[in-house]
Amino acid sequence: MARLSGLQKEVLALYRNCLRETRKKPQVWKNERAMNAEVDTDTDTDALKATRPHFESYARNEFARNLSIDKRDFAAIEFLLRKGRRQLEVYGSPGIKDIK
Repeated sequence: MARLSGLQKEVLALYRNCLRETRKKPQVWKNERAMNAEVDTDTDTDALKATRPHFESYARNEFARNLSIDKRDFAAIEFLLRKGRRQLEVYGSPGIKDIK
């Protein structure tokens, strides 16, 4: 297997960090109706949302969408790394409960 370049290592590290952050998000999140105790969450499954899969699929889709970038296009890769780190910081905050 060929050795990875520094940028490739950075991209992989960002991807791993994104997936680690998804594990910090709640598996299931109660929406407003459930939090106000207007519904019985045992019978009304619409009141519960699976949020972790949303974060995981978003991260995977973002990386898959940019697979076609040439590995020698350093400017684009560095830009996407900066953008990805900023997004990770924003979406990793505890106030963000769900992503679509």
